[in-house]
Amino acid sequence: MTPLIVQKTISLSGPSEDDRRAHDQRIRDALGFDRLAIPLAVLKRLPDLVRENPSLPCIIGRVGDGYRLIDAGAARSYSVALDLGTTNLVALLYDNISRKDVLTRTLENPQIKYGSDIMTRMHHAMSTRRDEVYRALLTGINRLVGDLCKETGIGNHEIHASTIPVAPFVPVVRTPGFFTASELSLDINPEAAVYVFPNAGSYVGGDITAGILASGMFRSGKTSVLIDVGTNAEIVIGNREWMIVGAGAAGPALEVRELRVRRPGTRRFAVEGVSLTVAAGEIVGIAAVEGNGQRELMRAVAGLLPHDGSVVVGCDGTVGFVSEDRHGEGLILDLTLSENLALGAAHGLWLDRRRFEHAAALATEEYGIHAGDATQPVRQLSGGNQQKVVLAREIARRPVLLVAENPTRGLDVHAMAEVHARLRAAARRDELGVLVYSTDLDEVLALADRVGVMVGGRWSWVPETSWTREAVGAMMLGAA
Repeated sequence: MTPLIVQKTISLSGPSEDDRRAHDQRIRDALGFDRLAIPLAVLKRLPDLVRENPSLPCIIGRVGDGYRLIDAGAARSYSVALDLGTTNLVALLYDNISRKDVLTRTLENPQIKYGSDIMTRMHHAMSTRRDEVYRALLTGINRLVGDLCKETGIGNHEIHASTIPVAPFVPVVRTPGFFTASELSLDINPEAAVYVFPNAGSYVGGDITAGILASGMFRSGKTSVLIDVGTNAEIVIGNREWMIVGAGAAGPALEVRELRVRRPGTRRFAVEGVSLTVAAGEIVGIAAVEGNGQRELMRAVAGLLPHDGSVVVGCDGTVGFVSEDRHGEGLILDLTLSENLALGAAHGLWLDRRRFEHAAALATEEYGIHAGDATQPVRQLSGGNQQKVVLAREIARRPVLLVAENPTRGLDVHAMAEVHARLRAAARRDELGVLVYSTDLDEVLALADRVGVMVGGRWSWVPETSWTREAVGAMMLGAA
């Protein structure tokens, strides 16, 4: 494929009695590109550039069927490829001169505060909050680009191109094509060429078009499959002769409909008609005064209590459960570290002790569990390390959903911070849905992407306009 950006160094002779060409014509002739546009910002700099640089490096961008002189006098040139995902934004910095990848960084999509799924964000985007939703995305992109520049020591003005594979729903335009960075308010060289990949509409966005091109399957005579599974899932099957694309939402990690759960040992309902969803990669927090049905709700979701209504957990129904009682329910204190990590993982009557001790050593390193070795009884570990054992075991099962009751109860400040980091990593890195309850309201507000309040066994979502300790506290007391 033809590169989006090329650098070409030209030699310029000064004007003379026999050569009175304008500076722009002198550069056009030297470059030899047909239909070369020179933006006003570059034109203003030409007199000084031509006078001071007999050998002038030029950065030329391909724009549709023509070309654009993006910069002149620049010795370095970079591009940024952006993938605007539902959950995460990914940026790759590329050296246009050496033709090599430089650095990749990821950032949570700031639009997640307007909803963890595309449909909810579309609702906001079609309301009076449209500009607010757009600015959130733009702020995230510019922050990501700024991080790349800071880490590599380059200037924003040295980024001369950007490609954006977007995944729209019903698009305004199917082939957006080229823009300048200034038109999109991107914080890079204002004349940078920005190419937005074409889409096929619905869930089949420019990211799939980019994947088809990058994989080379459109050239191959062999039939191949391209699968992109994130918050949404797309599958492409085909070769250079034909291609079929299927796509759709991958579905939430948890979907609860009209759930009713009796209080154990009684005929009274602790949970009354609760409906909620938790998306993959999302943390939903529960705020409630003790005894309002939150414990019964979480245990019904985890499959530990019988219930009426519907509980659907992802594609395979696997749930990781972190009990608030780690001594009584989360661990067997007299067993070793490796034995506790192996709970629920053995098949049949035999346990491969060597394999599980090796796995325990890996988990100990990854989770920062401070223990003598894998044969140490968990009774001898600190509370923080015991809780990390529970988290390591439950996440290692690769569940779709992680349910965590009072995950930091009895832990010191340092251990609490480590557990919070693990819960966030489970959501953001591993794309688990996380449902968490804590008696500490500040902890719920700090961890959660969305918060629901339970009063008298009934559920209500906290509005974005009420995201304060005081407002949520009032809802918990039934005063709002």
